[in-house]
Amino acid sequence: MTAGAFIKGATFSDLTMVSFLKNDIVVFVGPNNSGKSAALAALAHLFASSDHKAQVITAISKELIGDKEDLLAWLKVTSYVSHPVNSHMQMFGTYGTLRDIVSSDTATTYWKMAGQGHGMGPLAGFFCSHLTTLKRLESVNPPKAISLSSSAPQHPIHYVQRDDSVEKRVSAYFRQAFGTEV
Repeated sequence: MTAGAFIKGATFSDLTMVSFLKNDIVVFVGPNNSGKSAALAALAHLFASSDHKAQVITAISKELIGDKEDLLAWLKVTSYVSHPVNSHMQMFGTYGTLRDIVSSDTATTYWKMAGQGHGMGPLAGFFCSHLTTLKRLESVNPPKAISLSSSAPQHPIHYVQRDDSVEKRVSAYFRQAFGTEV
């Protein structure tokens, strides 16, 4: 089994509740300054910390897929193993993304806490990334070449290059959403 996490539901400030299914493709549509970017930011922040206070979305529920062993196996495949910053992390192994680093014992602790309704803490960046408007626009630019075996992914296409199953999933999502191939 593989590890995963997704947002099952969101409560908006007007008390509207929206539910999501695993693999749903959700599109926020509205005029300028209607709260689309604020909603995306709130989802990311609430995913990381259940204590976050936001104006547009006030609460989320999430679902975890897999147990702690699945999480550690998934981290080994999808992240890079970084150089330990101290002997404690070296003993337990460390995993990283472009901006996050977590030891395996910290990862399993937060995985358990997230399963009890808390935020994902330092694991959030492995499952959710808030792209600002500028970052969303920059992501359509061609990525710089990297060594996939030794560097953290820096662009969404690097994840696709790194794992054929991700490429197939992204292609299937694109086909489902737009009715055509990537």
